Amino acid sequence: MKHIRTINGAAQMLHDMDINCAITAHCIRHLIKAELIPYTRTGCKYLVAVEDIIAYFGANQSTD
Repeated sequence: MKHIRTINGAAQMLHDMDINCAITAHCIRHLIKAELIPYTRTGCKYLVAVEDIIAYFGANQSTD
């Protein structure tokens, strides 16, 4: 089951998983607005799956 969180909750969970994580709530908001990651809107809150954020950045890694 995916971990569904608000934007701030997802950023906090990523930070808890990796203390040096550079993915911020602001970054997640931009990904949502650009429709680069799936999300659901409930009222005024955006809900995202932490796994989708990780998958987005995993798919965009450079292979230097």
